[in-house]
Amino acid sequence: MSEESITDPDSSQGAAAANSTHEAFLCATSDAAFLVDAERTDDGYEFTLLEHNDAYRRLTEHTSSHDTARNVIPEPATTQQQSAHHYCRRCVEEQTTLQYAASFATPSATDRWETTLTPVVEDGAVDHIVGVVESPTESPREQTQPKDSHERRHSPEHIHQRLESALDAADAGVWEVDPETRTVYCDDRACSIFGLSPTSFTGTWTEITECVHPGDWDDFETAYDQAVGDPSGREVEFRVQSNGESANWVRVHAQPVASTDGTPDRLVGTIRDITDEKRRSRKLEQFREAAEQTGHAVCLLDADGTIEYVNPAFEAITGYDAATAIGEPIQLLRSDAHDRSFYVELWQTILAGERWEGEAIKERADGEEITFSQTVSPLTDDKGDPNGFVLVARDITEKKQREQEINQLRERLELAIKGANISVWDWDIESNTIELHNSSAIVSRQDSDNSRIKQKEWERRIHPDDIDGIWETFEDHVVEESEYYEAEYRVLAGDGDWRWVRDLGQVIERDEDGEPIRAVGVQLDIDDKKRAWITVEQERDMFTEGPVVLFRWRDEPGWPIEYASDNVEALLGYEPKELTDDIGSFAEIIHDDDIGQARQKAEQARKRGRGSHEYRVVTADGETRWVFEHTKFVQHNTEDRRIALGYVVDITERKRREQELETARNELRRIIDLVPDPIHVRDKDGRFILANEATAELYGTTPEALNGKDDDDLPFEVQHSSDCTEDVAAVIDSGERIEAEEELTTAHGDDKTLELTRIPYETTRADTPTALTYARDVTALKAYERTLEQQRDNLETLNQVVRHDIRNSLQLVLAYGEMLEAHVDGDAADFVEHVTEAASDAVTITETARDVTEVLLRSADELTAVNLTCVLDDQVTSIRASHERATIDIEGSIPDCAVRADEMLESAVRNLLSNAIQHNDNDHPRVTVAATADDETVELRIADNGPGIPDDQKDRIFQEGEKGLDSDGTGLGLYLVDTLIDRYDGEIRVEDNDPRGAVFVVELQQAD
Repeated sequence: MSEESITDPDSSQGAAAANSTHEAFLCATSDAAFLVDAERTDDGYEFTLLEHNDAYRRLTEHTSSHDTARNVIPEPATTQQQSAHHYCRRCVEEQTTLQYAASFATPSATDRWETTLTPVVEDGAVDHIVGVVESPTESPREQTQPKDSHERRHSPEHIHQRLESALDAADAGVWEVDPETRTVYCDDRACSIFGLSPTSFTGTWTEITECVHPGDWDDFETAYDQAVGDPSGREVEFRVQSNGESANWVRVHAQPVASTDGTPDRLVGTIRDITDEKRRSRKLEQFREAAEQTGHAVCLLDADGTIEYVNPAFEAITGYDAATAIGEPIQLLRSDAHDRSFYVELWQTILAGERWEGEAIKERADGEEITFSQTVSPLTDDKGDPNGFVLVARDITEKKQREQEINQLRERLELAIKGANISVWDWDIESNTIELHNSSAIVSRQDSDNSRIKQKEWERRIHPDDIDGIWETFEDHVVEESEYYEAEYRVLAGDGDWRWVRDLGQVIERDEDGEPIRAVGVQLDIDDKKRAWITVEQERDMFTEGPVVLFRWRDEPGWPIEYASDNVEALLGYEPKELTDDIGSFAEIIHDDDIGQARQKAEQARKRGRGSHEYRVVTADGETRWVFEHTKFVQHNTEDRRIALGYVVDITERKRREQELETARNELRRIIDLVPDPIHVRDKDGRFILANEATAELYGTTPEALNGKDDDDLPFEVQHSSDCTEDVAAVIDSGERIEAEEELTTAHGDDKTLELTRIPYETTRADTPTALTYARDVTALKAYERTLEQQRDNLETLNQVVRHDIRNSLQLVLAYGEMLEAHVDGDAADFVEHVTEAASDAVTITETARDVTEVLLRSADELTAVNLTCVLDDQVTSIRASHERATIDIEGSIPDCAVRADEMLESAVRNLLSNAIQHNDNDHPRVTVAATADDETVELRIADNGPGIPDDQKDRIFQEGEKGLDSDGTGLGLYLVDTLIDRYDGEIRVEDNDPRGAVFVVELQQAD
C-alpha cells in the first residue's frame, strides 16, 4: 500500500478500512498470521511482508517485518515443489486460497510447516495476501480434519468471519493513523468508543485528542510517540469523554506498519471499552482489601471448585497457608462428618445460581475437626451462568462446644427443676416475652412444660389485687434497692382456681443506659403453706370480731354435731346439749336460702382438706345472723373415720355495715341517674361497671345494657377521639385524677365535645379496681368560643380599616384644610379652622380606637420587659413637639429600670400626657413627670395645673366612654390607660395636685 493511499482519506477511506481490518485481524487472532502486499511490476510481481503478529514471530523466531516474502515465507518442503513466490503469484492470479507444505529454517532449528495463503480481493483485484502458518506437530487435531474442512477454515470468507467474530468477542474497534499527517481512520465501533459520530467524524487528530481525558493527555501522547518508534507496538489505557459526560476507560493496542524503506508508514490497532473491566477490577480490589481485614475465612473458587484465593483468616483458621491451598480443590478441607448427600445438595444449590448457607464440619491441616458457619455464593458471567464461587466462613467450633455444654447443663437443671417442682422463667424485657420451663408445676393444664408467652398474657393470669405489688417490688430491684426480686402472689391455675406462688429472680442483663433487658428467676408453688398462713391470720382476726364457737362434726350428710363449745348459746341461743342431742344435724340451723351454697362449699373443703365460707344461721329465737365458718377435715384419733373440726364466728355486724354501704351505693346510683351529665364507672379492661341514663343516651341504649360490656361488645358504635381503656387504666395505675377533653360521635350520629374528669373509684368488689368518669357536655360552649374567635377576627379586620383607610382619609382632609387656611379669611377662615380641628380630633380618635382594639386582641402571655426611661423620653419629646404652648418638666431623675409591659405602654403614657394638656383650662398648661422605684415596683406620677378632678369622678373617669369635665372627647383615652395598666398587673389612681390640678399615679411591676 502506498503512502498516498493513507494520506488521502477522502479518496482512499475504503482501502484504509480494508487494510486496517486485516491488520486488526493479526492483533486479534491467536493463529500465526502475516499480511503481504502484492505489487505488479514489469517483471511480474513483487511481494512485500507488511505485518505479522506475535504468534508468527514466536513460531518462526523472525524479528524483521520488512524482508521480501521469499526470505520469510516458508519455502516448499521438497525440491519437487515450486517456490513460495510461485504460490503467492498463483494466489493473486487465480484469486483462490492455496496450501502447501513448507520448511523454514529458524535460528534454532529447521521445521516443517503448513502454510495457507488467502487473497484479499478489493474491486476485482488482489492487492494483499493473508497467510496463516501452522505446525503439524503442534496441531494434531488439524491433521485429522478432512481436506475440504481444512480448506473452508482458510477460505477468505472464513478468515473474514473469524476476524469479525474476534472483533465482536473483544468488542473492539479498528483505527489507523498516518504518523506524518496524523490523519485518522476509525470504523464505526471505534468512533462509538471514542464518543464520536461516525457520520460527522472527519479524521482529524484534534477530534481524537479532544476525546482524551485532560488528566491522561501526557500519557496518551507519550504512548503514541513510543508506538510509532517501536516495531513491537504498544498497549495503553486511558480515559475518554465527550459532551461533558462521565469518562470511560479504554485500552488501545497500537502497531506500526513500516514502508519499504523501514520508516513508519502508518500506525494501526484496536480500541476496546474497558470501563466495566476497570470497575470489576476495582471491586475485586476492594473485595480483596476487605477480605484481608475480616476475621472470617474467605476463599475464592473457580467453576470446578479449585481454590484461587484465600485470605489471612482462612490460613489462621484452617492451618493451610495460601501457597499450599491455592490450586487445590476445596475438598482439601473435607472431613468424614458429612455423607455424600450433604455435598450433593450443596453443589446442586450453588450450581443452580443460588446461595447456600449452613454449618459444615471441616478438617484442619493438623487433622483437627472444626465447625464452620459458612455461606457459599455463586459468581456469574454476563449470561448469569456460574463461573466461580466465594466461600465466607466463621469458625464456630468453640460456640458449638459451649452450646453442647449448656445443653448438658440444661438437661441436668431440668431434671433438678422437675424433681423440686419448680418453674423457671426467662423474661426478654425488650420483646415482652416470657419463656417458661416446667410451667405445669404451677399452672397445670394451661401450658406445656416449656412454653413462650407474651407479658400481657402472663399478667392476665395474675390476680388483679396482686399485680401492682409485683411491679413495685420489681421496680425496687431494677433501681438496685434490692439484690433480688422477690414476690408472693396468686396465679390462675389450669383448674380455674387461684394458687399462691413465690417468685425469686434477678435482672441479669442491662443496656448501655442501665435499663433492664433480661431477667431470669424461679417460681415455687407455696399454695398450701400460704393458705395455712392466711387461715391463721383469719382466725386471729376472727377472734377480734366476737366470740368464737368451736364445733366438731361427723363427716356425714347434714353434718351431725358431736361437740359445741359452751359459748355457743351466746351466738345461737342453744345450749351445747340441745345441739348434740335434740337438733343433731348442723344443717338444720342454716338458713334455707344458704343451705345449697353451704353444701357446695363443704364438698370443696372435703376435697381440699380445709375450707371457709360465710352464710346465715337461724338462732333459737328465730333471729337470722351471719357467721363465718372455717373447717378442717382430719382423721379421728381412735376411730377409723374422718371428722370435721372448725369454728364459727358471728359477723352479723360486719355484714350489716356492708349492706348499709351497698344501700348507699344503690342510692348513689339513683342520684347519678338524675344528673344530666354522663357519669360512668369502668374497670381496667374498659368494661362498664356502672352507668347513668345520660351515658346510656350517648350509646343509644339503657344503663342495664351497658353493664359488663366494653365498647367492642356493644352492637352500636360510638366514635371516641381517644382510647377510653388506656385512659381508665392510667387513672387506676396512677391513683391520680386526670382531666381531658374528648371529641365523641354518639350512636345517633351527633358530634359532641366532652370535658372529662376521671378519678379512682372503689366498688363493692374490692378485687376490681375501677375509675369513675364525669363528662360535661361543652359542645355549645365550644361553639360559643368559636363565635368569639370569629368576632375577634372581625374586630381585627375593623381595626385594619380604622388604622389604614379611615385614618388616611382624615389625614387627607387635615392636609387640605391646612392648605385652605392660607387662602381664606373672615368666617371662611373660622370654618376651615373648625374643619381642621375636627379632623385632628378624628385622627386622635382613630389612634385611640386602634390602641383599644390592639389591647383587646392581645394576650397577657405577650408581656415582656420594657425600659421605662426610653418610653418617657420618647413620649415627652413627642408631646412637646405637638403642644408648643405647654410646658413639660421631668422632676429629678427617672430610674433606669424595666417594667413588665409591652409596646402599648407608650400609648398609655401618651394618653396621660395628652389628657393633662388637652383638658387643662390654664393659658399655659404645665405638666410635671416624676418616677421612683423600690425592689418590686415603679411609681410614675404625672401632675398638671388644670382644673383638677372632683372626688366623686376620680373612679368613674376610667370607665369606657366616660368623659372628664367639659370634655369633648370620646372617653376612650383613660379607659385605654386603665385597661393597659390592669393587663400589666399594675394600678392607677387620681390624686389632687397642690395648689390646683390633678396627679395621675401609675404603679407598675418591675420586670424579672
